[in-house]
Amino acid sequence: MTEIRSDEALMKVLRAAAGAKMTKAQIRSQKVSFVMSAVDEKNGITRADVERMIDESEGQAA
Repeated sequence: MTEIRSDEALMKVLRAAAGAKMTKAQIRSQKVSFVMSAVDEKNGITRADVERMIDESEGQAA
């Protein structure tokens, strides 16, 4: 079986990133990006629509 090798510098950076805490703003941005990537652009939903829906679902004022 072939042994998989990874660059140690890359692994160090990946471990650090995996342990990093994201801010609320970063998490919200990730949610918006995730939804936008899953939405068909032909349906007319805008980034502002997604942001509003996320705010409403989390009980925040729009």
